[in-house]
Amino acid sequence: MANGQEKGFKLFTGGTVPYLQAPVLNNNGLIGHAFSTRKGGCSKGPFASLNTGYHTGDKYDYVLENRALFMDQFAYDYRALTSSVQVHGTTIGIFSEAERGEGALPETARRQCDALVTTEPNLPLAAYSADCQLIFLAAMCERPV
Repeated sequence: MANGQEKGFKLFTGGTVPYLQAPVLNNNGLIGHAFSTRKGGCSKGPFASLNTGYHTGDKYDYVLENRALFMDQFAYDYRALTSSVQVHGTTIGIFSEAERGEGALPETARRQCDALVTTEPNLPLAAYSADCQLIFLAAMCERPV
């Protein structure tokens, strides 16, 4: 424990599919987050897991069901999930309420970027990882009055 906070990630297995969360982020009560694992899901064959990426070649119906399995645990509609086509670049996508659901359904991601940013409360952002490490940053800023 550092400053009364747990280090690392905690694995949750009591829901429909397992997920990870960082206690230091959970304990602040301000930032909702979760990291999926490959465990569970309905995908078959070489994708037999909780595959949530349309870009993998998995059947879209399986990907949609996997996304719903994961998001339902947090009372989010998977159709509100907001994501992009991830590229190896330097473009940062800033997402607002107007883009809610962009990338939630097959072939609806319109932006190509490597970072997703929002200041909107309850706008779920998603990024996908295989061989590249994801970095999650959160900042609590006061707005000028």
